[in-house]
Amino acid sequence: MLTEKNINKKIFSIGLITIILLIGVASAQESLPLAKIVKNVVETITPEQGYSVSIVQKVSQAGKRVSKRAAVPSTSSFTVFYDPTKGVFTKDTDNDKAAKSSPRITATTEQQPNIKITMDIGKFMNELLTWNDVKTSDAKLRGRSCYKISGQAGPKGISSTLWIDKGHMYISKIITGINGKEFSESNIKYRLVNNKYWLPAELTIKHKSDGTEVLQKFGEYIFSK
Repeated sequence: MLTEKNINKKIFSIGLITIILLIGVASAQESLPLAKIVKNVVETITPEQGYSVSIVQKVSQAGKRVSKRAAVPSTSSFTVFYDPTKGVFTKDTDNDKAAKSSPRITATTEQQPNIKITMDIGKFMNELLTWNDVKTSDAKLRGRSCYKISGQAGPKGISSTLWIDKGHMYISKIITGINGKEFSESNIKYRLVNNKYWLPAELTIKHKSDGTEVLQKFGEYIFSK
C-alpha cells in the first residue's frame, strides 16, 4: 500500500536519478574529443568569404635586455588578407618580411626587424592534430572555462600550450616553449563579426628571450563580395 511517505521517497529517488543523469550528460558535453574541439574552433573563426583587415603593430622592449638595434620599428601598419582556399597571407614588398602565418612564432622582432606577424588560426588548429604527446584537460582562464591543450608542436624541442574558451570556441592564450624553456606568450582578444564569427581584435605577443612585446590592433574586417 502506497503511503504519502513512500510516494515522497519515490519522487525523491526519481529526482535524484534525474539530477545524476543530467550531470552525466553535461560532463559528456564538456569532454569533447580533440578532433571535435579542432572542428568547432575552425568553424568559429573561419568565414565562408574572403576578407582583408588592416593591422597596426606596435613593438616595444622591456627589462634588462633592451635592444640596441635602431632598426626595430616602434609602430607599423599592414594589411592581412584571408582567402578560404589560401588561408591568411600578406602581400609583401621588397622591404617587408612576412612571418609564417601561425600563432607559433619562433623569430623575434629583434632578429627580424621588419617582420609582419600574421596568424592563420584555422591552419594552426588543423596542424594541432599532427602534434605528438598531446594532452587535453579542463582549466580556467580569466574566470572562464577552457580546454587546455599541450603537446609537441612542429620540430623536436618546440612545444605549445593553448587555452580554448569553451563558451565561444576560440583560442584565448598560447604559450610556446623551446627546449623546455618558455619562448613566448600570446594573448588574443576577439570581436563577433557578422553575428557569426569570432575574429581577432587584439593580439599581444611577449617574447621571453629578449623582452620584446608586440601589440597588434585589428581594424574593420572588409569582406569580399
